[in-house]
Amino acid sequence: MEESLARQRLGRLFRFLQAFNEFQYPVTRRLDEQIWRLWLASLPEHPAIGRETPGEDEDAPFLRIGRPELSPSPEPPQVLREWLLPGWQDVPGKVAVREELAAARGGEMRRFADAPALGELLKEWSFRRDRWVLSETPAREAMAVFQAVYELYGRIQREAESVELMLGDGHLHWLTHKEEVNHPVLLQIVAEMNERFGLNLDGRDKLLFDQFEEEWLADNEVVAQARANTIENFSLVFDERFLRTIVGRMDENEAIFKRILDDEEFRQVLLDLYAVRVYRRARHGDGPDDRL
Repeated sequence: MEESLARQRLGRLFRFLQAFNEFQYPVTRRLDEQIWRLWLASLPEHPAIGRETPGEDEDAPFLRIGRPELSPSPEPPQVLREWLLPGWQDVPGKVAVREELAAARGGEMRRFADAPALGELLKEWSFRRDRWVLSETPAREAMAVFQAVYELYGRIQREAESVELMLGDGHLHWLTHKEEVNHPVLLQIVAEMNERFGLNLDGRDKLLFDQFEEEWLADNEVVAQARANTIENFSLVFDERFLRTIVGRMDENEAIFKRILDDEEFRQVLLDLYAVRVYRRARHGDGPDDRL
């Protein structure tokens, strides 16, 4: 009887600590809180951007982005140049003319409307330019994507230990009177474990893993070790903390707990994946003292 009561009290204590930890160190639930994002559905149709069809080649990159070739706007007739306002070279840009210009040697002002031949030239050239804008727009959109991705690539090269590029597997938008979740579903670790070990882990398992991760990042000792060590040395320290967390929360998912303890390969793969994630986030400034 006393043992059962103690177990109940201990369970309530763990649930309280879990709720407190989630309140103090919440998981990112909104996409606009991320440092970078790219919607695959918004990618322009252009040869410089290619997406592989699932199943065609398992080793092929999911997405290819190259530098597109750009073409300049058709040149306006020389006689029109002095009348054109800036912006006609851009996409989409705008073609606009000055209403009047000062005449040479102090003569009277010249008005564009008083020269019908200029109006005809403008109409003919604007037609050619509109066709160019229509064909050039996908290339300019592809260039914007290329520049954004290349900038991110440079940041990852500089901050490889703190920045990670992830692919969302679906999108979750859940709104209640208490909170809103509007974020891609990131199942990389769950998907990798499923593929490697032939399992059927789902979003509930990922939620549990996410809570583990936030608990590790709320530990000042774990964060300090990540910031003071190489990833190799940190992994040795993280091993003990990893198992302590799993054992401490075994009641929440007995099947996962049993698999981690009984399957050494499964445990090691999961430990290695989360050691890298926690290491990167801790060094990026995701520790408890950084969130005060």
